[in-house]
Amino acid sequence: MKRWVKRSRSASGGRLGSLRIKGLQRKSTKPHTIHRALSLQLEGEIVRLREQEHTGSRKLYYMIGRTVSYMTIHRLLRRKNLVRIQPNYLRPLFQNGRAMRPSNTKTLGFLQMDTKHVTPEFSGLPFTVYQYAAIDIVSRYKQAILFPDISSDSASLALQTFLKWFPFEASYVQTDNGLEFQLAFQKLCQEKNMQHYFIHKNSPNENAVIEWSFKTDQDEFYYWLKHEPQHIVELNEWLQEFIIKYNTQRFYQALGYKRPLEIVRMLQMS
Repeated sequence: MKRWVKRSRSASGGRLGSLRIKGLQRKSTKPHTIHRALSLQLEGEIVRLREQEHTGSRKLYYMIGRTVSYMTIHRLLRRKNLVRIQPNYLRPLFQNGRAMRPSNTKTLGFLQMDTKHVTPEFSGLPFTVYQYAAIDIVSRYKQAILFPDISSDSASLALQTFLKWFPFEASYVQTDNGLEFQLAFQKLCQEKNMQHYFIHKNSPNENAVIEWSFKTDQDEFYYWLKHEPQHIVELNEWLQEFIIKYNTQRFYQALGYKRPLEIVRMLQMS
C-alpha cells in the first residue's frame, strides 16, 4: 500500500517529485500477462444461450457447467449489449409501452380517464358512489359524473357522455387496468375509433393528470360541502357546477395560470 502512495506522490510532484530530475519514470501498473477468463468458444456459447433462452447470468452459470463465475458472464453480456435494463413493470415487446403525458402531448383529444371511490365520509350519502372522470392532457379540460356502481357498462356510459360534453373530438383514452375499463368499454372505444391504452400495472404516475385532478376534487369540492345531499342526483348537480367552474374560472398553475377553456380555444385557433 505504501508503494502505491509513493508512486502517486512522485507522479503528482509531492515529496518524491524530485526523483523526476534523475530521469526516473513511474512504472506501469498494467499486468505483464493478461489471462482471458473466457475462451472465444465459451463466449460464443454463452451469447448463443442468452439469445436462445433469454435467461440471466445466474442461470447461464449453471447451464455452462459452472466453469466461470456468473459475474464474469454478466460482464460479458453487458459488453455485448445483451443486458436489458429491468423496469418496474414487464410488458411484451410487441406492445406499445409509451404512455401519453404532458411532456409528449401537444394536441387536443388525448384523454386520461379513471374512477374515484367517493365514500360516505366525503359525499354525505349513506353509501359509496363512484366518480368517473376524464381529462384532456394538454388543456386540462375535464368532465366528471357520479354513478352508484363501478362496472364496464357504467364506464362506457360515462365515456359516451363525456364525448358529447367535450368541446373537441377525442381520439385517445388512457386508463388503468381496472375491470370497469374492459368489455363494454373497449367495445365502445372500437366503435368510436378511439385508441384505448392501458397504463402499466402499479404505475399510477402514468395517469398523473387525472390522479392529481381527483385530489383537486377532494380539496376544493368534497371538503367544502356545506350539508349532506338528499340523494346522488343532487350531489351530481353540485359536482357539475364545480366542473363548470373548474373548466372556465379556475386558474391552473401547470397552464401558466390560464383556464382550461382558454387553452382549448387557443389550440383550436392555431
